[in-house]
Amino acid sequence: MQRRTFLRTVTVDRTALLDRLLTVLAEQRARYCVVGGQAVNAYAEPVVSLDLDLVIAVSDLPELLEVLTSRFRVEHFPHS
Repeated sequence: MQRRTFLRTVTVDRTALLDRLLTVLAEQRARYCVVGGQAVNAYAEPVVSLDLDLVIAVSDLPELLEVLTSRFRVEHFPHS
């Protein structure tokens, strides 16, 4: 089973959220990297992780946030 198929099955993702998000990041030429559980899944047997942790270059955030907000529901959380 491919990793994307595994993720869609485990998260019951019928909207191809990950593919859509990666498409936006590529279109915007955003500098980012995947960290956390999903990053581990790229190098090891897939494990259940229902979140996606991204690090995005600060200089790319304003424009990227505008595009993401137009295509997805975006929630803002105060810094912890």
